[in-house]
Amino acid sequence: MLRAAIEAAARGGGEMILLTYPTPDAPPAILQGLVRVAEDAVDIHSPDRDRRVSWSTIQSARPAGLELVDLRAYYDGELLDRVYTTLLEGAFPGDEFESQPDLAEQLTRADGGVEVTALVAVEAVGRPVGVIVVEWYPESSTLLLGYLAVHPDDRGRGLGSWLMHEAVLRWYGRSGCRLVLGELEDPRLVPGPNGQRRLDFHARAGAQVLAAPYFQPRLRPDAERVPMLLAVFSSAPEVRRKGRIAPAAVKAFLREYVLVTEGAEGLASAAVTWMLSHYDGDSIPLLPLSRYRDVPSGKAPPE
Repeated sequence: MLRAAIEAAARGGGEMILLTYPTPDAPPAILQGLVRVAEDAVDIHSPDRDRRVSWSTIQSARPAGLELVDLRAYYDGELLDRVYTTLLEGAFPGDEFESQPDLAEQLTRADGGVEVTALVAVEAVGRPVGVIVVEWYPESSTLLLGYLAVHPDDRGRGLGSWLMHEAVLRWYGRSGCRLVLGELEDPRLVPGPNGQRRLDFHARAGAQVLAAPYFQPRLRPDAERVPMLLAVFSSAPEVRRKGRIAPAAVKAFLREYVLVTEGAEGLASAAVTWMLSHYDGDSIPLLPLSRYRDVPSGKAPPE
């Protein structure tokens, strides 16, 4: 039955086959077997397509006692205040996220530019326990998974997996989407276990890392650029071929991202020019997240 379902998906012409398994402790042999079945189905029914086949152990069950609030559809300034102070500020260094007024403005903007959405997991008493923030860049047709944070007291409940599952259901299939990307902290530069823990989590969701240097642009005038890893969660067939990504698609996103965050002056800076120079050529390899040490550092030369 499972093989028949996968073969039907392969015949259906979709851009990605995402296999899920209901527990984060799924035996690797089972997961690898599912992928082999999917790859065989793609080869048989769509030999001319290079379709993404990956597995994920993100779970779909809603943790008990929680509701999901879409802050773009139902904006709540007081809830955003609590999200910012209790989740984002504690999960990321200050240079890695926007100011609270900027985030509020982005969530309520309706001018056809970058579209920011936040899903918040909230307890019945109104306490936010987890959040995922996603940004849609229309010029490059790219979805950026901006932030995923769970309160330290609530880790181990499957909240991060549930929020990622909701992101897959709501946004991965967005019409015209060419890339789903994410910024991940580089464990080589982040002290403690958090960087590696986040990489392991996103690897289970099927992410791979681009083998090219990357830094997060300045998100505020007083912030610094942050060397990170640029992960690919999903890609359309026209930008992906045999484990490699067309750099022009990524470069279009990077230019749009920098222009939105730093403006024309930032786009013309020596550091950004240096980063963009690594996104030329025919293709960029995609690597398993476990090989992040093989990715060139995103530390730009001094300007």
